[in-house]
Amino acid sequence: RSKAESFENAIAVQCAYEQVRFVSRDSISRGTDFLESYKVFTSKGNGGAGLLTDGKPVNIIGKSYIGVPNMACTDSLIPFGKFKTITEAQNLQKYMSSKFLRFCVGVLKVSQNLYQNVYGFVPLQDFTSNSDIVWSKSVSEIDQQLYNKYNLANEEITFIESTIKPM
Repeated sequence: RSKAESFENAIAVQCAYEQVRFVSRDSISRGTDFLESYKVFTSKGNGGAGLLTDGKPVNIIGKSYIGVPNMACTDSLIPFGKFKTITEAQNLQKYMSSKFLRFCVGVLKVSQNLYQNVYGFVPLQDFTSNSDIVWSKSVSEIDQQLYNKYNLANEEITFIESTIKPM
């Protein structure tokens, strides 16, 4: 059972709606190889985020959360990444906030469900300081770098910018 307050040897569990609960380490049965790493969590279901076919600007995915070492998430969230540093997780979180990534997800998203398959068109990035993307920039500047990296035409950029809401 989860508890509202931390206790000795507890693992924090990111739940939906920004709630954090605590469980014993022994109760974690899946994803234990991620426990000691930084990661990012986002919701599996977000009908309010919209679809590209809605005919209005949409978010596609909801807010993401940084998971620190000794933190897991419930089944209502999807964990991404397995990083040694919080900076890499923060860079992934910025990428997940980009209009570029959210548009790529939107191409495969056909319902409120955001299973891992909807991320199939999202290009992998290097989130370290060796990246060709300068992650210290704002999300809108990161979008511009991604548009340039993938040689998007002005019409494509205009379409993405008008279809995806800023986060």
